[in-house]
Amino acid sequence: MENQDVKRIIVVDDTCSISFALGEWLRSAGAHDVLTFEDPLEAVEEIRKNGTPDFIITDYNMPGMNGVEFLEKVGDEAEFKGIIMTAYPAEVVFKNDKKKYEIVEKRIGFMETIAKKIQKIVNKTDCS
Repeated sequence: MENQDVKRIIVVDDTCSISFALGEWLRSAGAHDVLTFEDPLEAVEEIRKNGTPDFIITDYNMPGMNGVEFLEKVGDEAEFKGIIMTAYPAEVVFKNDKKKYEIVEKRIGFMETIAKKIQKIVNKTDCS
């Protein structure tokens, strides 16, 4: 995954074991600046304070706001790529047709799937 174009990744999942494990997995895959959050509001504050990351990976089902609402709070005009993780992909509802986000189902191998999707987006290739 090591690439000059990927400078910062933010992971948001209210299950701390998932946010921690995904952050560690992304670092081991070559990402250098990965921040993890269990609270989407803390992630919003980080983004407002230090700017929008290149990628945001968020859980869909979280207390207080879902992943789509979180990405909308970050901003429609902000330049970032979003990946939404969910155990129930059929439940993901987009209220905003301006942006499209990748959906990754939380199942065995989902961390590798996320890394491949990031690489695909960065390299703009058709491999999956």
